[in-house]
Amino acid sequence: MLKKLIRKSLETAANTYIKRIEVKGRTNLPKVGIYAGNHPSGLVDPMVIMTALPHIDFCSVAKSSLFTSPVVSFFVKTMEAIPVAKPAGTDANSTTILSQSETKAINSNMFFIAQQRLENNTSIIIFPEGTCHDQPSIKELKIGTAKIALEIAANSNSSVRIPIIPTGLSYSSPSGLQFRGKVLVDFGRPVHITDRTLALYKAGDKEAKYKICQQITDRIETAIRDVTIKTPQWNHLLILYCLENNLPPPPENLSIVESRKSYFDLTGAKTFASSEFHDREFVNHLHLARRIYRPSAVPLSLAQYASLTRNFLKISIKRAHTPEFQKIWKLLVAYKSELDELEVRDSYIELHKKNSDPLNERLKNLREKAGAKIAKLIFFAPLSLFGTAIHFPMGYLSYKLGNALGTADEDGDTSVVATMRMISGLVSLTLAYPILGVATSFTLNTSAAFLPTQLLLASSAYAALKYPITDVLTSARGSFRLLTKRDNIDTMRDKRATLQGLIREFADKNATNKDMVGWWKDPERYVSRMKVDLLAERIVEAEKLRRVTQVDFEKAEMTEMSIELVRNKRVEGERAVLTYKQNLTNDRAIVWLPGRNDSFFHVHVLQQLLDAGYDVFALDLRRCGRAKVDEHGEKVVVDLLAHDSNNFREYFEELDATFKFLKTPKMCGKDYSKIVLFSHSTGSLIAALYGQEGGWRGSIDGFIFNSPFWMWNLKRIEKAVVENCSKLPQDFVLDEGGGVSEYSREIKRTYHVPELLKSDKLLATTAGWCKEVTEVQGMLSDGKLKLGRPVLVLSTKGDEVLNFDDINELSGMLCEEEHLVEREIGTGGLEGDSCHDVLAANSVVRVDEAMGEIESFLKARFE
Repeated sequence: MLKKLIRKSLETAANTYIKRIEVKGRTNLPKVGIYAGNHPSGLVDPMVIMTALPHIDFCSVAKSSLFTSPVVSFFVKTMEAIPVAKPAGTDANSTTILSQSETKAINSNMFFIAQQRLENNTSIIIFPEGTCHDQPSIKELKIGTAKIALEIAANSNSSVRIPIIPTGLSYSSPSGLQFRGKVLVDFGRPVHITDRTLALYKAGDKEAKYKICQQITDRIETAIRDVTIKTPQWNHLLILYCLENNLPPPPENLSIVESRKSYFDLTGAKTFASSEFHDREFVNHLHLARRIYRPSAVPLSLAQYASLTRNFLKISIKRAHTPEFQKIWKLLVAYKSELDELEVRDSYIELHKKNSDPLNERLKNLREKAGAKIAKLIFFAPLSLFGTAIHFPMGYLSYKLGNALGTADEDGDTSVVATMRMISGLVSLTLAYPILGVATSFTLNTSAAFLPTQLLLASSAYAALKYPITDVLTSARGSFRLLTKRDNIDTMRDKRATLQGLIREFADKNATNKDMVGWWKDPERYVSRMKVDLLAERIVEAEKLRRVTQVDFEKAEMTEMSIELVRNKRVEGERAVLTYKQNLTNDRAIVWLPGRNDSFFHVHVLQQLLDAGYDVFALDLRRCGRAKVDEHGEKVVVDLLAHDSNNFREYFEELDATFKFLKTPKMCGKDYSKIVLFSHSTGSLIAALYGQEGGWRGSIDGFIFNSPFWMWNLKRIEKAVVENCSKLPQDFVLDEGGGVSEYSREIKRTYHVPELLKSDKLLATTAGWCKEVTEVQGMLSDGKLKLGRPVLVLSTKGDEVLNFDDINELSGMLCEEEHLVEREIGTGGLEGDSCHDVLAANSVVRVDEAMGEIESFLKARFE
């Protein structure tokens, strides 16, 4: 409880200090992982990651000296941080000197604690650089992150594989110094520990293990570079250039400055070979070049800005020696210098036309805004002005203290300034609010004024942040400066136009992607085409991965367990089969109940369900799927009569056995906190009936119905026949089956399902089966199937078997409105159609859409 309270406070602080946190790469995130990121802003970095992913439980790795600090130790212990000890003499800020044996003991224990946290579904935040800094480069990574992942896998007999998620933090200002700035949190593709790597690690000696750790660390560094805006590894770039041009290899152990200087010397880019030239200066100027390059009318997300800047960085470094780039750089530096001298931003130059009145232009822009927005500004202006005035002393004090305490070295590194500003701000607010409340109560001579004072302070702070007066003042100051220096600004507009033309020409000439050539002429068309191309590419690639083969079934390594039956057996050897897969860290389960002529072949979503925290238990009812054969592989039912039943309650025996197995830790090895019953088509009728009458129905915490068979979708005469089957003998065959099932064949084109699990043929239909379907459907429509637990119903207009409207109309009969979630899976467009089984559609996008709805439901209702 205390951890949640402190985390909520930290998230509030982060959202107060940072105006916008944009997240990219959510689809790359597993349920539990090691988040390894760059470290530009001290304490702010883990706070930003936690705020970006509020649904994930986190802890972080922190240096051991923090655990002995009087104040900080309370927070790091409460947030379940993991202590790590640095070798003696490497931690300049620590006053405690640890012996070699103490350091070894702490670091050995770190792996044990990390494994405990991960097994408890707590993800770990770690910064492999080992220190925070404000440079646009990545320092040499420590091998600890790789070693944690490898040690956990090795110590768990290979059963626990924790992915490492590269995490890029890109602030709109260096190290997040700007109050109310922005930050992009970019999650890359996870780095996994392969079977071969783990086997080599477990069998290797100390030196071999170190090399493997270094190999994984190199992969982590490459992955982090892909999600950040960083200058390259100059030593690697220098070595590569020498190899490509048949030059002698460079000396070993060159510093970053020496490697960069040597690279630019060799390539002929003398401008950048000076030791006084800094990476930060290079990146800042390229940020400006990127801004000039793009059309002003094109709004870009932080992720798009980052991608564009990375491309600029790669091209610029590669072509830095050319006369074209040298000319651009010279003009760019001069333009930036003039901006700084006039104390204006490039956006002011860009927005105002030549010989225009900037103040009038701003008033015109304001008039063109929506009236509601103007009304809000007018309404909140007094409160915002009051909030700005009352909080200014606290903000100014925090700003000064942050600068004084945060600059840690002679080079002026500012990576902890934002952290110190935030801490100073929290402390000042914590002290100031009660003092102002007491002072107001004393002045008004009533204690009743204390609470209203706190509310007024908080609301004024919100208004000041949401509708800042400072933005108005800054805008007015910039406009006034432009007005008074119109001649200078007009000259700069001409220079900007020249520079823009040169940059665009350079970018088009050196574009690695031909589609980027001239995109600035019609950016909206390009962006639309790019989205279509990316989606098409994603579908093609994902479809390749989605193809299910016999190899995929074998790789799934699911455990198969026979359920011995006692009652209502048609032949000896008849059984039910439970096929399941468990993840060591999961404490929830899904029981999967297939439909008619169906079984669990959905290994393409198995890992996704496991990563969501749910073990999967697929039940083949008697005479269905894997249960069509006995333990010796002999058939126990005629193929066309598989899945036939004249009493759905006969299935309660195997359902009871399944839920008893899951609720008995000695049997399944787990103590499941939540169990969700997933069912498809006819299986949904059985699931709903069991949820109403079953012996272990109390074990079910929720239901997911995939295209449930709530009503016959037949012509009027056919429907009349099946609904009156109770008057016929139960074994009377209405349809002998045996024809080709086009639906099954269509599924098998993508999912190569064995005949045992899904037949190509249409099954025989008996009067007893039709009678039972009609009876349970009637119970639903009469309101006699009330589940009283959370229910998700998935359906689609692309259903080839059932009627979409019938499903939606009758689903409301299952439970109260607050328990019911109905979701339509899309059809049409480039994304393709869904189908009767929304998790077996030909379109990978539609399958992902359905899985997204399932994961959202599970998180919202059971976490």
